Amino acid sequence: MFLHSTRSRKELSEVLLNPQSEGPDPVYVVFSGVEEGEWENATIISNGFLDKEFPKTYGHYHPENSPIETYKVLEGEGAFLLQEKFIENGQWVQNRVKTVALVKATKNETITITPNWGHSSSNLGTGPLVTLDNWKNGHTPADYEQIKQLKGMAYYLTQENGGFSLVKNTNYVDLPTPLIMTAEEFAKYQKENI
Repeated sequence: MFLHSTRSRKELSEVLLNPQSEGPDPVYVVFSGVEEGEWENATIISNGFLDKEFPKTYGHYHPENSPIETYKVLEGEGAFLLQEKFIENGQWVQNRVKTVALVKATKNETITITPNWGHSSSNLGTGPLVTLDNWKNGHTPADYEQIKQLKGMAYYLTQENGGFSLVKNTNYVDLPTPLIMTAEEFAKYQKENI
């Protein structure tokens, strides 16, 4: 296992609700070469807050026809923010999304993500969030480009009154109301909506 990447607060600032927020630094680290069964990578997201926003990963899409990616929560309490590509006349409309889902997951729960969904994960807990994933293809800057251009995912996940709130990213248009689901409910949703 080796340290693959570290994402500092400064690097993450371009996709935060408040780019000047204070908070944990680095926000997350990724280790590769885990080689624990099917798992390839381990991501550790710091706990705390970035202003009101929960610490999160940058967010990205996978190229079309990529393999399915699976995550498993090893430790902590997390949420996966997922957004389905909006396709119109065979073209991807990048500032719109068809569906937004917030999938809460805790220890030993898994979530499977198909290539038509962009995704980011957030730490909702009081300790680090540790996830494993089976992604072996690496990432290119193009995977992150749409999220960077739109200054984040379709919604920002913030703390509110001891719970959470989803704040619209105004760089997107016609945002759908997010579906709040468990990992099991999201798996069923994907099967029913393929």
